[in-house]
Amino acid sequence: MKNLFFLLLFLTLMARPASATFLSEVDKVRQFNPDGKKYEFCKDYLNGLSYLANNESAVRLRLSADMQGKSEAEKGKKALASLVQENVNLRVAKNTLKKYLTADNGLMIKVAHIFMQVCDAQIALNSKEHELDEGYLKNGTGPAAKNFDWKKQKSLREQLLAERRESMKGLLEASLLAQKILISDKPDRLGQLVNLGITAGQREKLIFKIKELFGRDTPAHLQEGQSFLKGSVAAILEILEDQTWGTIEARDSVNNN
Repeated sequence: MKNLFFLLLFLTLMARPASATFLSEVDKVRQFNPDGKKYEFCKDYLNGLSYLANNESAVRLRLSADMQGKSEAEKGKKALASLVQENVNLRVAKNTLKKYLTADNGLMIKVAHIFMQVCDAQIALNSKEHELDEGYLKNGTGPAAKNFDWKKQKSLREQLLAERRESMKGLLEASLLAQKILISDKPDRLGQLVNLGITAGQREKLIFKIKELFGRDTPAHLQEGQSFLKGSVAAILEILEDQTWGTIEARDSVNNN
């Protein structure tokens, strides 16, 4: 993982103008990712992700065997109520990171901005789906169903699904940046970044929190076929469990309560 971080950093630097020196670029990385509140940020970020995980669970419930045998009207009402609650969850998730839009850490600002954009996009898509479900209940059930445009309905829902997937890509982008937030800006005596900007105890608390919120079987690496949400959680767990990264001493922790 550490080698991958420095490879990504190297590729980023190589893309910059030749006049910029390596040292000045590394200094910029330290400037925009200073130590301080890294534990708090990661904890809040995981809480935000947990609300999105609750929404995924709600979607699975709507499609589960528990809904079999229910009337179309019952299924529709359940879907409408679920979409309303999902938007409540998304707004709460946004609020968990809103305070970081004015953080001293530029990467925190970037991650918070991307995360909130994802939430806004999902809220808008849920509202569209809510309208579709209301239209279906009114015109796609009962006597009116014979004149219902099923082909258009199918096309609109497929479009919604594609837009959801595209929007959720931003979540993985945010988590890959959040990995870098966890890295301490304090170099070792050789000038290398080798530690996380959290203490050993905070590291263990974050690992425990991930297992508690997302399951003890949460993988610590990206896997083929993962949803963007599961991949986002795995990205955070990956760097926390990578023991090639050290931790800082409690006395060196700055506002990491």
